[in-house]
Amino acid sequence: MRKKSLKHLNLLVFFFLALLATSGLANDPPKTDEHGGKFSKAVDQKLNGKNKGTKKEDAHAAPDVKSKMEHTDGYVNEWIPFPPFNAIALPGLEKFSYKPTRGEMTVVVMLATWCAPCVKMMPEILRLQARTARLPVKYLNIFTNDTKQDAIGFMTEHGMKSGVLATHEVLATFKNPELPAIYVGDRNSWMLMRYLKATPENLAEIEESIRYLTAI
Repeated sequence: MRKKSLKHLNLLVFFFLALLATSGLANDPPKTDEHGGKFSKAVDQKLNGKNKGTKKEDAHAAPDVKSKMEHTDGYVNEWIPFPPFNAIALPGLEKFSYKPTRGEMTVVVMLATWCAPCVKMMPEILRLQARTARLPVKYLNIFTNDTKQDAIGFMTEHGMKSGVLATHEVLATFKNPELPAIYVGDRNSWMLMRYLKATPENLAEIEESIRYLTAI
């Protein structure tokens, strides 16, 4: 009786192993890490690049500053460092380097003398800068795709004391935006807001944010 039971058990084991072999599972053992632990299917796929582009993985990926600066608008909901850059100071044409200072906000206004909306908005932009001149805010008016003669003439016409002439580096850093463009950095050197084709309504929102963030 015992021999018969063992025979049946051996047959069951044989059929089970045959079933595993035909299904391919017997030749595909679970993967293990260097500590002997088994990988889950999700982790295995992630390590092999099968889950690239998923939200869960993107949340832990290194930030792509250029792409985010290109595709975000209004309030920036990502931790993007405000970029440093090199340009040419006006009216003296000296080399100019800018890097955000901790404790001070940054407002970069990108404009051009040939841009009609820029010319129309400039008086309001300058009034905003005058109203907040005593606050810890650094304003930079950057002329893009302009000649130094035209930029200096524009500054003289609007009573601007200083300005910056963009280089190819500046245009590449800010992705050659649609004008007028305004970038706002907070007091911790992070990008706070970005506006393309900025409007007077945007200026009101920017001023509100400046007054709030410099008061805390």
